[in-house]
Amino acid sequence: MNRSLLKSSMIFVLLASACNAREEPPAQAGTEPAATATQAAPGSATADPSVAHHPEPPQRPAQKQDSIQLEGNWERITAKLVQPASSIPFSTYVPSDMIFEQTSADEGEGYYFYTNFGGRRNDNAFMLVFILPQGRTSADAQSLANAMVASRTAPRMVARAQLGEYNGRPFYVARVYPEEFGDGMGPRTHYIRSQWIWHNDGQSLEATLRPQPE
Repeated sequence: MNRSLLKSSMIFVLLASACNAREEPPAQAGTEPAATATQAAPGSATADPSVAHHPEPPQRPAQKQDSIQLEGNWERITAKLVQPASSIPFSTYVPSDMIFEQTSADEGEGYYFYTNFGGRRNDNAFMLVFILPQGRTSADAQSLANAMVASRTAPRMVARAQLGEYNGRPFYVARVYPEEFGDGMGPRTHYIRSQWIWHNDGQSLEATLRPQPE
């Protein structure tokens, strides 16, 4: 081998060795491979990714089509959203043949649902949800419920109440109606209660009612 060719071969080997020995540039600070990256839960004060984040539920539509069982048959209804200003935010759906009204007094907040069958309002056929102020007790709610039932007790009238408590606030649910309204009143008031949601945590009204005594 001539000297010139030998010299060229040695230069090539030295250059290749230098390239292989060169270190890779360090990764930029704070970057991680995509496969191991962790994102903290939105709204987590501690940036702890194990904290679950529950976004606000979608807004409920102003009205919806639904069905209830009346006299053994399922019937389609239009239900209207009720979402009043309240010290304990809530919303529910009310059949279109019922009327919602809100009242307030020193004793608490009242939410009435009157029948309006055939476009005729009946003040003797309603459901009432009455929420007592902070600091009042279940005994206070029981006393008010008893007074409500006593004031509406009459021949051929149904008047009953059920106690509940939510967020430290006692309340009662009263149902008052003539006996002949039973087949239509029961399913409608059940529908309102089943659609009722407390906005603070999404609990239902039914979940915060005490079981009816046997």
